[in-house]
Amino acid sequence: WNVIGSTQDSTFRWKVPNEPTDHASIRVSQNFEATSTKDLLYGSTKFHALNFNSDGSKLITANEGGYLIEWDMLSQRPSSPYDLPDISYPSRRMQPIGVDYIDIDKFAVSYFIGAKGAPIHTDYVAFFERSTSDPYFSFNLPSGFNAKSMDVDSDMEYMVFVPGFGNTILIYSTTDGSLVKELSFRAPVVDAIFYPRDDKMAVALIDGTIEIYDINNYAQLDEYKFNRNPYLESISVSPNGQFLAINCKLPIQTSHVSNKAVTHVIDLNTKQKVRTYRGSASPTIKAEFNPTSNALVLGNEEVPQIIVWDLAPQNNGLMNEISATNGSLT
Repeated sequence: WNVIGSTQDSTFRWKVPNEPTDHASIRVSQNFEATSTKDLLYGSTKFHALNFNSDGSKLITANEGGYLIEWDMLSQRPSSPYDLPDISYPSRRMQPIGVDYIDIDKFAVSYFIGAKGAPIHTDYVAFFERSTSDPYFSFNLPSGFNAKSMDVDSDMEYMVFVPGFGNTILIYSTTDGSLVKELSFRAPVVDAIFYPRDDKMAVALIDGTIEIYDINNYAQLDEYKFNRNPYLESISVSPNGQFLAINCKLPIQTSHVSNKAVTHVIDLNTKQKVRTYRGSASPTIKAEFNPTSNALVLGNEEVPQIIVWDLAPQNNGLMNEISATNGSLT
Protein backbone atom coordinates (compact mmCIF):
# COMPACT_ATOMS: atom_id res chain seq x y z
CA TRP A 1 0.00 0.00 0.00
CA ASN A 2 1.22 3.51 -0.89
CA VAL A 3 -0.06 6.41 1.20
CA ILE A 4 -2.07 8.90 -0.88
CA GLY A 5 -2.58 11.43 1.92
CA SER A 6 -4.33 12.17 5.18
CA THR A 7 -6.84 14.70 6.44
CA GLN A 8 -8.17 15.98 9.76
CA ASP A 9 -11.59 16.49 8.15
CA SER A 10 -14.03 14.02 6.62
CA THR A 11 -13.09 15.07 3.06
CA PHE A 12 -9.97 14.64 0.92
CA ARG A 13 -9.46 15.75 -2.68
CA TRP A 14 -7.33 13.41 -4.76
CA LYS A 15 -6.40 13.64 -8.42
CA VAL A 16 -6.30 10.26 -10.15
CA PRO A 17 -2.71 9.66 -11.36
CA ASN A 18 -2.02 9.24 -15.08
CA GLU A 19 -0.92 5.62 -14.74
CA PRO A 20 -2.88 3.07 -16.81
CA THR A 21 -3.94 -0.01 -14.86
CA ASP A 22 -6.60 -2.68 -15.06
CA HIS A 23 -6.81 -3.06 -11.28
CA ALA A 24 -6.69 -0.52 -8.43
CA SER A 25 -7.77 -0.57 -4.80
CA ILE A 26 -8.17 2.30 -2.34
CA ARG A 27 -8.23 1.74 1.42
CA VAL A 28 -9.50 4.34 3.90
CA SER A 29 -8.70 4.08 7.59
CA GLN A 30 -9.48 6.27 10.56
CA ASN A 31 -7.58 6.78 13.80
CA PHE A 32 -9.15 7.63 17.12
CA GLU A 33 -6.91 8.70 19.98
CA ALA A 34 -9.48 8.85 22.72
CA THR A 35 -11.33 6.98 25.39
CA SER A 36 -14.57 5.31 24.40
CA THR A 37 -17.71 7.42 24.32
CA LYS A 38 -20.86 6.89 26.36
CA ASP A 39 -24.30 7.58 24.91
CA LEU A 40 -26.67 9.37 27.30
CA LEU A 41 -30.16 8.52 26.08
CA TYR A 42 -33.60 9.54 27.29
CA GLY A 43 -36.58 8.83 25.07
CA SER A 44 -36.39 9.25 21.31
CA THR A 45 -36.07 13.04 20.93
CA LYS A 46 -32.80 14.87 20.39
CA PHE A 47 -31.25 17.11 22.99
CA HIS A 48 -30.97 20.62 21.56
CA ALA A 49 -29.36 22.36 24.53
CA LEU A 50 -27.05 21.28 27.35
CA ASN A 51 -24.52 22.59 29.87
CA PHE A 52 -22.27 21.26 32.62
CA ASN A 53 -22.23 22.64 36.14
CA SER A 54 -19.10 24.41 37.39
CA ASP A 55 -17.18 21.28 38.45
CA GLY A 56 -18.37 19.02 35.62
CA SER A 57 -20.12 16.57 37.92
CA LYS A 58 -23.60 17.27 36.51
CA LEU A 59 -24.98 17.84 33.02
CA ILE A 60 -28.35 19.48 32.35
CA THR A 61 -30.05 18.76 29.00
CA ALA A 62 -33.25 19.89 27.25
CA ASN A 63 -35.09 18.20 24.40
CA GLU A 64 -38.05 18.83 22.09
CA GLY A 65 -40.34 16.72 24.22
CA GLY A 66 -40.39 19.42 26.92
CA TYR A 67 -38.17 17.47 29.31
CA LEU A 68 -35.14 18.66 31.22
CA ILE A 69 -32.90 15.81 32.33
CA GLU A 70 -29.96 16.17 34.71
CA TRP A 71 -27.22 13.56 34.42
CA ASP A 72 -24.82 12.45 37.12
CA MET A 73 -21.51 12.23 35.26
CA LEU A 74 -20.04 9.71 37.69
CA SER A 75 -22.84 7.15 37.51
CA GLN A 76 -24.03 8.44 34.09
CA ARG A 77 -27.60 8.04 35.27
CA PRO A 78 -30.46 10.47 34.50
CA SER A 79 -32.62 12.26 37.01
CA SER A 80 -36.37 12.12 36.94
CA PRO A 81 -37.60 14.49 34.21
CA TYR A 82 -38.35 18.13 34.93
CA ASP A 83 -41.54 19.09 33.11
CA LEU A 84 -42.52 22.23 31.26
CA PRO A 85 -46.20 23.19 30.94
CA ASP A 86 -48.13 23.28 27.66
CA ILE A 87 -45.81 20.82 25.87
CA SER A 88 -47.49 17.90 24.14
CA TYR A 89 -44.92 16.22 21.91
CA PRO A 90 -45.04 15.89 18.94
CA SER A 91 -47.96 18.25 18.28
CA ARG A 92 -46.50 20.99 20.53
CA ARG A 93 -42.72 20.80 20.53
CA MET A 94 -40.35 22.71 22.78
CA GLN A 95 -37.49 24.33 20.87
CA PRO A 96 -34.75 24.95 23.47
CA ILE A 97 -32.81 28.20 23.09
CA GLY A 98 -30.46 27.51 25.98
CA VAL A 99 -30.18 25.76 29.34
CA ASP A 100 -27.67 26.45 32.13
CA TYR A 101 -27.07 26.38 35.86
CA ILE A 102 -27.98 29.52 37.85
CA ASP A 103 -26.96 28.16 41.26
CA ILE A 104 -25.52 24.98 42.74
CA ASP A 105 -28.89 23.25 42.67
CA LYS A 106 -30.84 25.47 40.26
CA PHE A 107 -30.99 25.80 36.49
CA ALA A 108 -32.82 27.82 33.86
CA VAL A 109 -34.12 26.96 30.41
CA SER A 110 -35.20 29.33 27.64
CA TYR A 111 -37.41 28.02 24.84
CA PHE A 112 -40.30 28.60 22.48
CA ILE A 113 -43.12 26.32 21.41
CA GLY A 114 -43.55 25.44 17.76
CA ALA A 115 -41.60 24.40 14.71
CA LYS A 116 -37.85 24.96 14.62
CA GLY A 117 -37.03 28.14 12.71
CA ALA A 118 -40.51 29.66 13.16
CA PRO A 119 -40.20 33.34 12.14
CA ILE A 120 -42.28 34.76 14.99
CA HIS A 121 -42.72 33.15 18.38
CA THR A 122 -42.92 33.85 22.10
CA ASP A 123 -39.80 33.13 24.15
CA TYR A 124 -40.26 31.61 27.62
CA VAL A 125 -37.78 31.33 30.49
CA ALA A 126 -38.30 28.90 33.38
CA PHE A 127 -36.31 28.43 36.62
CA PHE A 128 -36.06 25.02 38.31
CA GLU A 129 -34.78 23.70 41.62
CA ARG A 130 -33.28 20.23 41.71
CA SER A 131 -35.77 19.05 44.34
CA THR A 132 -38.92 20.00 42.36
CA SER A 133 -40.06 18.75 38.97
CA ASP A 134 -42.07 21.87 38.11
CA PRO A 135 -40.60 25.36 37.56
CA TYR A 136 -40.66 27.63 40.60
CA PHE A 137 -40.60 30.79 38.47
CA SER A 138 -41.11 31.72 34.82
CA PHE A 139 -41.38 34.79 32.61
CA ASN A 140 -41.58 35.76 28.94
CA LEU A 141 -39.17 37.76 26.84
CA PRO A 142 -40.67 40.73 24.95
CA SER A 143 -42.96 39.79 22.08
CA GLY A 144 -41.11 39.51 18.79
CA PHE A 145 -37.64 39.29 20.34
CA ASN A 146 -37.18 35.75 18.95
CA ALA A 147 -34.10 34.84 20.99
CA LYS A 148 -31.51 32.59 19.38
CA SER A 149 -29.06 32.14 22.28
CA MET A 150 -28.70 32.43 26.05
CA ASP A 151 -25.56 32.69 28.17
CA VAL A 152 -25.06 32.80 31.97
CA ASP A 153 -22.11 34.54 33.63
CA SER A 154 -19.56 32.66 35.75
CA ASP A 155 -21.01 34.00 39.02
CA MET A 156 -24.47 32.84 37.91
CA GLU A 157 -25.98 36.28 38.53
CA TYR A 158 -26.98 37.31 35.01
CA MET A 159 -28.26 35.80 31.79
CA VAL A 160 -27.96 37.47 28.39
CA PHE A 161 -30.27 36.86 25.43
CA VAL A 162 -29.40 37.53 21.78
CA PRO A 163 -32.20 38.22 19.26
CA GLY A 164 -32.68 36.20 16.10
CA PHE A 165 -32.13 39.43 14.21
CA GLY A 166 -31.91 42.76 16.00
CA ASN A 167 -29.67 45.45 17.48
CA THR A 168 -30.60 44.94 21.14
CA ILE A 169 -29.56 42.35 23.73
CA LEU A 170 -31.37 41.75 27.03
CA ILE A 171 -29.70 40.99 30.37
CA TYR A 172 -31.81 39.50 33.16
CA SER A 173 -31.21 38.62 36.80
CA THR A 174 -31.02 34.92 37.62
CA THR A 175 -32.33 35.71 41.12
CA ASP A 176 -35.77 37.09 40.32
CA GLY A 177 -35.97 37.24 36.51
CA SER A 178 -35.99 41.04 36.45
CA LEU A 179 -34.60 42.96 33.47
CA VAL A 180 -31.18 44.33 34.49
CA LYS A 181 -29.99 46.00 31.30
CA GLU A 182 -31.02 46.53 27.70
CA LEU A 183 -28.07 47.29 25.41
CA SER A 184 -28.54 48.57 21.87
CA PHE A 185 -25.92 48.64 19.12
CA ARG A 186 -25.42 50.31 15.74
CA ALA A 187 -25.64 46.99 13.88
CA PRO A 188 -27.47 43.66 14.39
CA VAL A 189 -25.98 41.43 17.09
CA VAL A 190 -24.91 37.90 16.13
CA ASP A 191 -23.61 36.70 19.53
CA ALA A 192 -23.05 37.85 23.11
CA ILE A 193 -21.18 35.86 25.77
CA PHE A 194 -19.77 36.40 29.24
CA TYR A 195 -16.07 35.86 29.94
CA PRO A 196 -15.45 32.54 31.75
CA ARG A 197 -13.63 34.14 34.71
CA ASP A 198 -13.84 37.94 34.43
CA ASP A 199 -16.69 40.41 34.86
CA LYS A 200 -16.73 41.11 31.14
CA MET A 201 -18.97 40.44 28.18
CA ALA A 202 -18.11 40.19 24.48
CA VAL A 203 -20.68 41.24 21.87
CA ALA A 204 -20.23 40.40 18.17
CA LEU A 205 -21.97 42.49 15.51
CA ILE A 206 -22.89 41.53 11.97
CA ASP A 207 -20.38 44.04 10.53
CA GLY A 208 -17.43 42.16 12.06
CA THR A 209 -17.04 44.36 15.14
CA ILE A 210 -16.58 42.78 18.58
CA GLU A 211 -17.13 45.03 21.60
CA ILE A 212 -16.03 44.24 25.18
CA TYR A 213 -18.04 45.49 28.17
CA ASP A 214 -17.64 45.61 31.96
CA ILE A 215 -20.76 43.92 33.36
CA ASN A 216 -20.54 45.85 36.63
CA ASN A 217 -21.38 49.17 34.96
CA TYR A 218 -21.75 48.15 31.27
CA ALA A 219 -19.05 50.56 30.19
CA GLN A 220 -17.33 49.66 26.91
CA LEU A 221 -13.75 48.57 27.53
CA ASP A 222 -12.46 47.76 24.05
CA GLU A 223 -13.37 47.17 20.42
CA TYR A 224 -12.04 44.85 17.71
CA LYS A 225 -12.82 45.19 14.01
CA PHE A 226 -12.71 42.19 11.69
CA ASN A 227 -14.80 43.52 8.81
CA ARG A 228 -12.72 41.67 6.21
CA ASN A 229 -13.77 38.31 7.59
CA PRO A 230 -16.80 36.39 6.36
CA TYR A 231 -20.02 36.92 8.28
CA LEU A 232 -19.51 36.10 11.98
CA GLU A 233 -21.79 33.48 13.51
CA SER A 234 -20.49 32.92 17.04
CA ILE A 235 -17.61 33.72 19.38
CA SER A 236 -15.97 32.24 22.48
CA VAL A 237 -13.40 33.57 24.97
CA SER A 238 -10.61 31.53 26.57
CA PRO A 239 -10.67 31.05 30.36
CA ASN A 240 -7.48 33.13 30.77
CA GLY A 241 -9.12 36.00 28.87
CA GLN A 242 -6.29 36.21 26.33
CA PHE A 243 -7.84 34.59 23.26
CA LEU A 244 -11.03 35.02 21.30
CA ALA A 245 -12.33 32.44 18.81
CA ILE A 246 -14.60 33.68 16.04
CA ASN A 247 -16.57 31.25 13.90
CA CYS A 248 -17.50 32.46 10.43
CA LYS A 249 -20.44 31.48 8.28
CA LEU A 250 -19.84 28.80 5.67
CA PRO A 251 -19.29 30.63 2.33
CA ILE A 252 -20.85 29.65 -0.99
CA GLN A 253 -18.30 27.72 -3.01
CA THR A 254 -17.08 29.44 -6.18
CA SER A 255 -14.12 28.99 -8.51
CA HIS A 256 -12.16 31.34 -6.23
CA VAL A 257 -13.53 30.49 -2.77
CA SER A 258 -13.80 27.04 -1.15
CA ASN A 259 -16.79 26.16 1.00
CA LYS A 260 -14.73 25.68 4.15
CA ALA A 261 -15.92 26.92 7.51
CA VAL A 262 -13.37 29.30 9.03
CA THR A 263 -12.46 29.70 12.70
CA HIS A 264 -9.96 32.39 13.69
CA VAL A 265 -8.20 32.67 17.06
CA ILE A 266 -7.40 36.25 18.08
CA ASP A 267 -4.87 37.36 20.70
CA LEU A 268 -6.84 40.03 22.58
CA ASN A 269 -3.65 41.69 23.84
CA THR A 270 -2.17 42.31 20.39
CA LYS A 271 -5.48 42.26 18.42
CA GLN A 272 -3.83 39.93 15.91
CA LYS A 273 -4.95 36.63 14.42
CA VAL A 274 -2.69 33.89 15.74
CA ARG A 275 -4.43 30.80 14.30
CA THR A 276 -6.85 30.02 11.47
CA TYR A 277 -8.63 26.71 10.91
CA ARG A 278 -10.27 25.86 7.57
CA GLY A 279 -10.61 22.12 7.99
CA SER A 280 -14.33 21.47 7.61
CA ALA A 281 -16.88 21.85 4.84
CA SER A 282 -19.65 21.84 7.43
CA PRO A 283 -20.89 24.73 9.63
CA THR A 284 -19.27 25.10 13.06
CA ILE A 285 -21.91 24.43 15.72
CA LYS A 286 -19.70 25.30 18.69
CA ALA A 287 -16.11 26.16 19.57
CA GLU A 288 -14.85 26.23 23.16
CA PHE A 289 -11.41 26.56 24.75
CA ASN A 290 -10.10 23.97 27.19
CA PRO A 291 -9.57 25.01 30.85
CA THR A 292 -5.88 25.85 30.30
CA SER A 293 -6.61 27.97 27.20
CA ASN A 294 -4.07 26.15 25.01
CA ALA A 295 -6.52 24.14 22.91
CA LEU A 296 -9.79 24.76 21.09
CA VAL A 297 -12.53 22.15 20.82
CA LEU A 298 -14.55 22.33 17.57
CA GLY A 299 -17.84 20.68 16.69
CA ASN A 300 -19.15 20.85 13.12
CA GLU A 301 -22.68 19.95 12.12
CA GLU A 302 -22.02 17.10 9.70
CA VAL A 303 -18.52 16.00 10.81
CA PRO A 304 -18.62 12.85 12.96
CA GLN A 305 -15.49 13.76 14.94
CA ILE A 306 -14.98 16.37 17.65
CA ILE A 307 -11.74 18.18 16.82
CA VAL A 308 -9.26 19.22 19.52
CA TRP A 309 -6.95 21.88 18.09
CA ASP A 310 -3.66 22.33 19.97
CA LEU A 311 -2.85 26.07 19.91
CA ALA A 312 0.62 25.85 21.48
CA PRO A 313 3.23 27.21 18.99
CA GLN A 314 5.66 24.33 19.54
CA ASN A 315 2.97 21.83 18.50
CA ASN A 316 2.28 23.58 15.20
CA GLY A 317 -1.51 23.27 15.35
CA LEU A 318 -1.60 19.54 16.08
CA MET A 319 -5.12 18.12 16.03
CA ASN A 320 -6.75 15.11 17.61
CA GLU A 321 -10.16 13.60 17.01
CA ILE A 322 -11.69 12.55 20.29
CA SER A 323 -15.16 11.28 19.55
CA ALA A 324 -17.54 9.91 16.97
CA THR A 325 -21.15 11.05 16.74
CA ASN A 326 -24.24 9.57 15.19
CA GLY A 327 -26.05 11.95 12.82
CA SER A 328 -25.88 15.74 12.87
CA LEU A 329 -24.70 17.80 15.81
CA THR A 330 -27.36 20.07 17.28
